[in-house]
Amino acid sequence: LRVPHTVAGLGIAAGGATALRVRTTPRDGASAAVEMYDPAGAPVAVIERVSLRPLPEIPAPDSAKLHALEWVPAASPAPQAGDTEPSWAFLGAAPDPADTSAVGTAYADLAALRRAVDAGTPEPGTVVADCPGADVPEGHRGAREIAHRILALAQEWVRDERFADSRLVLRTSGAVAAAAGDRLEGLEQTPAWGLLRAAQSEHPGRFVLIDDDAAGPSGAALRRAVAT
Repeated sequence: LRVPHTVAGLGIAAGGATALRVRTTPRDGASAAVEMYDPAGAPVAVIERVSLRPLPEIPAPDSAKLHALEWVPAASPAPQAGDTEPSWAFLGAAPDPADTSAVGTAYADLAALRRAVDAGTPEPGTVVADCPGADVPEGHRGAREIAHRILALAQEWVRDERFADSRLVLRTSGAVAAAAGDRLEGLEQTPAWGLLRAAQSEHPGRFVLIDDDAAGPSGAALRRAVAT
């Protein structure tokens, strides 16, 4: 199979044609001349020489050389003597009342948490923020809006010295496929992972990413995951 490689001698005779009739004339086995006309037969363009070359043979893919993201179970770290459970706060939705392991205070947003800290509430060690999803449009518009919101939250978080020793946990739902059968029901949230991964590299220890399968109360699983 030969494919076009280089083009020489391109000439434009007319513009505005909405359809073309094309005639190719082989030259020496390795090139061809190309003439283009409109449906009425008037010249539109000409290419004096299109050089061809054989398409390189493409070897069969070697699965051992393909890169893929693989998720493996992580063991929960063993508690150390003298460790104390850091306080938790939730931005937006309050923890599920049925989930007794999800202990923490809920605040409307980061500004509300900031006001509470200014009023004397100790800074929480971990702050969980649910990724927006229910109130955004589907598709790329929703993904763009979510990305803008998460960027604003991340910038506000790193600028606020009150939370310099705290971690912000962004919790998405259905944004990452961890197993072969997983469905990305929250695909609009997926770009937020790339955004927060960049923030993680710039501000080590300040951000944690969690994807929740929303299978029920998950406070204990959330705490085990963040502990890793």
